[in-house]
Amino acid sequence: MTEKKLGDLLVDEFEGGRRKVTVLGVNVYVTPLTLHESNQLVAKFPNDATRRNVETLIVKCQDADGNPIFTADDRPKLARKVKGSSLGVLFAAINGESGAVQEEK
Repeated sequence: MTEKKLGDLLVDEFEGGRRKVTVLGVNVYVTPLTLHESNQLVAKFPNDATRRNVETLIVKCQDADGNPIFTADDRPKLARKVKGSSLGVLFAAINGESGAVQEEK
């Protein structure tokens, strides 16, 4: 039996990577941010980290059925009227390891 290469293992990990995070009693499902997605956001908003972060939340946060939690209408609220600490668990789940629970298949 051939041992899997690291690249294949990383792909396997990503494909099973949907995570459930609970924020203020609401379950939010996220998938990890890929390098490609990160680079697209940097290219689209090169000098605006706030906008990149808001767009990340809009793109990556979903309900249990895969529907977006946030929409374009939420941009101003997410940028100016939400505590960063309330969003921290979402960013941790999107960007890497956290206290998020792996969704069971």
